[in-house]
Amino acid sequence: MEDKIDKKALKEVMTSIVENRNKELYAIQTREELEKKYFHFDFNNDYGNNVQRLRKFIDSIELLKHFARDWEKEKFGFTCCVDRVYQYYINPLCKKFEQTRKEDL
Repeated sequence: MEDKIDKKALKEVMTSIVENRNKELYAIQTREELEKKYFHFDFNNDYGNNVQRLRKFIDSIELLKHFARDWEKEKFGFTCCVDRVYQYYINPLCKKFEQTRKEDL
């Protein structure tokens, strides 16, 4: 017996997931709150070695970038959205990462 996927039910579930995600995201009021919620990298942790540390940093930046882009569009509009994401999130975090870079372990 095959299970059939109810397309209408699937659409409702997917729509609900997106709506809940957006509701949570757009409730954030400041860039600082957004970064605190969606950037998960500990600058004091060496993550075992520099390669693992870099991978973790890149993964954390990618996660933040996607949420920040959507948040910036909602709060400040589409114009220069990508520039704002780099100006307010990516560039400062990359500078901090470079300042805390550790020598090869």
